[in-house]
Amino acid sequence: MLATIAVLAFLGALLYAAYHDATTYRIPNWLSVAIVADFLFAAAVAPLDMTAVGWHLSAGAALLVAGAGLFAAGVLGGGDAKLLAASGTWFGWGALAPYLIVVALLGGALAVAILMLRRTPLPDSLSDKAWINRLHSPDEGVPYGVSIALGGCVMAGKLPLAGVALAGVPGL
Repeated sequence: MLATIAVLAFLGALLYAAYHDATTYRIPNWLSVAIVADFLFAAAVAPLDMTAVGWHLSAGAALLVAGAGLFAAGVLGGGDAKLLAASGTWFGWGALAPYLIVVALLGGALAVAILMLRRTPLPDSLSDKAWINRLHSPDEGVPYGVSIALGGCVMAGKLPLAGVALAGVPGL
């Protein structure tokens, strides 16, 4: 039961990150820290052995290093890099490649959608919304946290802890 709550909290945190990134172009640091803390809680109640926990944390650390490089190159935002690393901790090395592929595909689709939005004039009914104007502005980037979060939700069934967490949920 507690593992189920932890997995659902992870998915809720991802959805909050997507909303926050789309509307403010920021992902709070506390959210990435909470996602890793939630993973540690889930690993403790599942239980996951300490070697597996270490491998999961090393996957997150590797993503943090890669994300820092992408941030330094101006390719990825700092909050995006931290969110990717935190969520990667949940997937671990075993499910990391499929997760990253889904995130990349969703990121490409999001970028195309935003480019199409930017080529279309905003209707007057939306022009007073600051967050929509920001998405519409060619001077802004893409809120990639949306893709990271949606990728995590799409791949939730591949979470190593999902089998343990959802085993008692009727209908799953």
